[in-house]
Amino acid sequence: YVIMGDHRCKQPVPSVNVDYRAVGRMAVQHLSSLGHRYIGFLGASMQFVYQKEILEGFRAALKERGLSDDKPRLPGRGQGLIANASLWKDPKDKSLMEWLGNARPKLTALFMPEFEWAAVVYEILRKARMEIPKEISLLGCRLGSVAAGYQNFTCIDLPLAEVGHYSASLLHRIVSEPDAASREIRLAPSLIEGRSTCFSGGPENLSAN
Repeated sequence: YVIMGDHRCKQPVPSVNVDYRAVGRMAVQHLSSLGHRYIGFLGASMQFVYQKEILEGFRAALKERGLSDDKPRLPGRGQGLIANASLWKDPKDKSLMEWLGNARPKLTALFMPEFEWAAVVYEILRKARMEIPKEISLLGCRLGSVAAGYQNFTCIDLPLAEVGHYSASLLHRIVSEPDAASREIRLAPSLIEGRSTCFSGGPENLSAN
């Protein structure tokens, strides 16, 4: 057998998955390379393994760069610059804008690791007359098999289709080489650059994105 995706096994098992900690790290690396020091994280329920791993990687990268998520926040809405989907469950809920407006120092970039959330947040901010990326840069995630360039977002590409390919290869190896040690394969994400991010302070050089 080979496990595809997340699991909660405490013993080593043959498995293939995306390196989700690298996803969180890549988000901070890219945005901080553009000069952003106050980067928000808008996550989901945090009940799944991949969600927790992305956040772990995000926080680790913040710490490595001397960037903190320990900033003022709305009571009950998240930890520091970390927030969850309760900010915008209701389309009429203005909590997302309140969170962004009350954050001190002001957020200049926002990372949304769930699929398609960047487009939803973009629409909320657009209706609030916020200019993207001039006022805030947005970084999302997309499936490797989906051409998600409809909004020309800067996205982290998740190679989920490759998980299946590598799983089949690993299973074949286990069958053909019974004595081979169990392996855990983690596939690296990649960055797709678009126009939803720019240097902190304004889009003077969008071609760099």
